[in-house]
Amino acid sequence: MADINIPSSPIRKNDSAFQIECKFALEPSLTRLFEKARSAGWDPQHIALAVAALGWELLVDQRDRVECEGCGIEH
Repeated sequence: MADINIPSSPIRKNDSAFQIECKFALEPSLTRLFEKARSAGWDPQHIALAVAALGWELLVDQRDRVECEGCGIEH
């Protein structure tokens, strides 16, 4: 996988330019992953849905970890 560029400035929530920058940084790696999955025989629609679902699950897991910091529950 390709190296991913670091953000040009601190995280800015609700900033469309920051979101575009993040998308630009991730695109080469996701494109390679997509092509590897297609080469393995996976259907493009299933690949896209799986990537979206995994992204959502990672977001929820990260949110849960932040909410539980110091609550004595290990994830």
